Amino acid sequence: MKIEILTRGTDKKPEVMTYLKSLAGFVSDGEKASASGVEAEITGSFILLTVKKPWLADELIRKLFKVRPVPFSTAFYEITADHRIIVTCRARPVKEVLSLVEVLEHLDLEAGELAGRLETRWSSRDVGIYAQYEIVIQGGVAVARIKVGTHFRESDHHCREAISMVSLRAGLSAFSAEAGELARPPRASAVQVRAGAEVGGEEFASFINNCPGIINYLEGLKEYQVDLKGSGNSLKVINKKENSAGIKICLEEPWVLDSDLLSALGSLTGINEVEAGRVIEGLVVSPDDLIKRLGFAKERQFTVFSAKIDEIAARYDIGSKRMEIKALIPWEEIGGSREVFSRIDNFTGRVMSFGI
Repeated sequence: MKIEILTRGTDKKPEVMTYLKSLAGFVSDGEKASASGVEAEITGSFILLTVKKPWLADELIRKLFKVRPVPFSTAFYEITADHRIIVTCRARPVKEVLSLVEVLEHLDLEAGELAGRLETRWSSRDVGIYAQYEIVIQGGVAVARIKVGTHFRESDHHCREAISMVSLRAGLSAFSAEAGELARPPRASAVQVRAGAEVGGEEFASFINNCPGIINYLEGLKEYQVDLKGSGNSLKVINKKENSAGIKICLEEPWVLDSDLLSALGSLTGINEVEAGRVIEGLVVSPDDLIKRLGFAKERQFTVFSAKIDEIAARYDIGSKRMEIKALIPWEEIGGSREVFSRIDNFTGRVMSFGI
């Protein structure tokens, strides 16, 4: 699949570049930049994005909208858009597409040809956004020209809410055979222990003077970072007051740390118990699977489900598509926590196997 997005809104360059920098494999050279799944040409008169994954295109398309106050009516805002989008992909069988187009302009079933139009819309209160698809299918390939437009005006909140709904998914699913790439896959953070405490200046100094890790001072942030043995094991220390320090602990492999160091950390911070866990973003699981197959129960909050299995607690918000998975570990047992981390990984895999 290839999705080409063109806009004359060059003032969106900072937002586009910031997003591209957050992706793996980012490279920039003059007017051209690329990252995993996207190439960009950014000149003084246009921005052209060539994207391979629909969910990436959705996120970039949403960034190209503008929300501005309506002249002479400061209580209202409006959305402006000049996106021009062309999609090229493998096509679904013409017979399947036929029933989904709203306006049929050409049809030849024997030759596998179709031309037609459809429209998708998103709205929040009175403000609306629409995408008009002009679709041509020939030789098993679909080409769609998409024009994005907006309607009416509303508060800033409702304008931005409408933009957050925009997605090519509904339109592409009507004619694209590459449906498996329409939704962004869930993103799971690393399993880690995070904890914090405030300690006295003398105790902190004594610990640092005997710490076996690599100690760096981050001048811009005015804090120390101590990289410990093992992947993802570190401390950050902030000077909260003149005679005290705030310590933030992050451990992804606590079992590789020396028992003396763990004991010293426990004595320094006074931490008795910590949470090991992770967050999964963009996870879509049906309520039926949550309750009947994964052992979750509906909570009083309208969109929240929770479960507790093998000392692992999970909380899932079906509205925000976000799941938190946690397990409590006594500090004195943190050196032997590999099994707990493994159980969280196994639970994560089981949950994600039911993702839609």
